[in-house]
Amino acid sequence: MGHGEPVVRGDCEPAAAALGAVGRDGGDDDPEGEADAVAAAVTGLFLRWLRSPQVVRAQAELALEAARDPELLAVFDRWRTGLLHVVEGIAEQAGSAPRPHRAAVAVAALEGVLVTAARMPAEDRAGFVEEAVPALVGGLRAQPD
Repeated sequence: MGHGEPVVRGDCEPAAAALGAVGRDGGDDDPEGEADAVAAAVTGLFLRWLRSPQVVRAQAELALEAARDPELLAVFDRWRTGLLHVVEGIAEQAGSAPRPHRAAVAVAALEGVLVTAARMPAEDRAGFVEEAVPALVGGLRAQPD
């Protein structure tokens, strides 16, 4: 895999497509079901990635290196922009008022869950991810006002 591609990109595209489908097939009638579907998709994706925690750690290291390497930054920005659009869509479908930085905060929090889980003992990872991801997705749907 070349310097210009995120390590886990092969899994991202199918997951993004699955997440993008949420709400297009009549899901607007069941916002709670949508949140559950999104949380399940993200949880499943994270658990697949965590089967190889060294890959997750390499992805995190490359993300940090991107701050110093404009070529790598361009790759990560494309990947991150896709994630931001998915998160913005979740909040929009929930009827939440637009807030600056909401999507960036949520993506950063989800990245933190993934990296934290990669540092945990293998037997603790699934439970942590299965609790943290739905809590974060549910927070996107909440109305803070």
